[in-house]
Amino acid sequence: MRLGLFLIMPAPAGSAPGAARPVELLLPPPAEGQGEAASPARATRLLPLSGKSDGAVRDLAGLYLEWLDARSEELEAPEADAILADMAWTASVGRSQLGNRAAVPFRDAASLREALTTVAEGEHEPGQGTATKVAFAYTGQASQWVGMGEALYEREPVARAVLDRCDAVLRGERGKSLLDVMFGWDESAGDLDDPAWTQPAIYALECALTALWES
Repeated sequence: MRLGLFLIMPAPAGSAPGAARPVELLLPPPAEGQGEAASPARATRLLPLSGKSDGAVRDLAGLYLEWLDARSEELEAPEADAILADMAWTASVGRSQLGNRAAVPFRDAASLREALTTVAEGEHEPGQGTATKVAFAYTGQASQWVGMGEALYEREPVARAVLDRCDAVLRGERGKSLLDVMFGWDESAGDLDDPAWTQPAIYALECALTALWES
């Protein structure tokens, strides 16, 4: 995956002061043993449901409930999380996302069953996808807090790669770690409420989220 990062850095000779310059970020495939299995397990996953009508979404939820029934013994075994993770991943990338949709967050088989039952019985708020383009609207300054994004950094390799790249760029320019400031690892590195750190921290987190969703 190749992303273009634009950081406000000292301008090259001949450029306008304060001009943004691109910093290329190449996210390599995870090294062996460094992928999702090497990260802490996700606390929550998402199962997307979609159909040509809200009734079709309810029917699909019912089929997933039957799937859970057929695998009840497997889902009590230690490998249950891997089975559910594979199911959610397949639904996300292996199925067409049609106009009528429901999003089912879950932690385990029991919470998945409860959420699917709500959809199957028509008790959820139906959603219809009408957008032809996707845009991310991010908040600006005053949304920061020490520790923001740390759980994401620990659990999601793609987000961690982006944050590490941003950290490396800032280290090269300032000699101090952006992550030390963001996560409060070293209070002497800087104050997150200082705009000189607030702006790159918020930007880096936004880039990490966008890369994660893209992945």
